[in-house]
Amino acid sequence: MIPCILKIKKVEPYKITCVWNTKESRIIDLEDELKKWATSKDSPYFKLLDKNIFLQVKLDKLAKTISWENLAIMINTNGERIPAPLDFCPDFLYKISKPV
Repeated sequence: MIPCILKIKKVEPYKITCVWNTKESRIIDLEDELKKWATSKDSPYFKLLDKNIFLQVKLDKLAKTISWENLAIMINTNGERIPAPLDFCPDFLYKISKPV
């Protein structure tokens, strides 16, 4: 079974407690990962280090993971840069999470 997030229970700076399809509650601590990946001020990971932005996390019900709206940039078929959601692979999140 591929682990997927079903519900966000609690959000605090850099930590998100979620209910998974494995019937577990697990806490995801992203602080160390974000600091590692925040290589420039333009990086979406750098933006997530802002606690107010981090706290805006939402559940992407289709992808069954966590995401932040309009935090990333993608290039559409016309070559235009447009806002896009930033999300994380739920498999990765499960691996770094810990049972509550």
